[in-house]
Amino acid sequence: MTDENAKISEPKITDEGHLNLLKDIKELLYEAESGEFHDFANEKYAMPKVELSNRLHQIRMNVIEGKYDNAPQDENTGKVL
Repeated sequence: MTDENAKISEPKITDEGHLNLLKDIKELLYEAESGEFHDFANEKYAMPKVELSNRLHQIRMNVIEGKYDNAPQDENTGKVL
């Protein structure tokens, strides 16, 4: 991203599900910023829009399958159980 205000800071939540979500979204954003989903400018995919659709579908499936689920926390302390 070129906008300084849009930079992603270090995660405040560090459980595995949250970090998986950040990793997948950052990878998608990196490729989008690099133009890899552009029909004519990309150098990586023969069908960039299909690839983008597949990647978004995989993120959706990861949500359904619980890959991004957060670890339970103690109600009193807020610490991960």
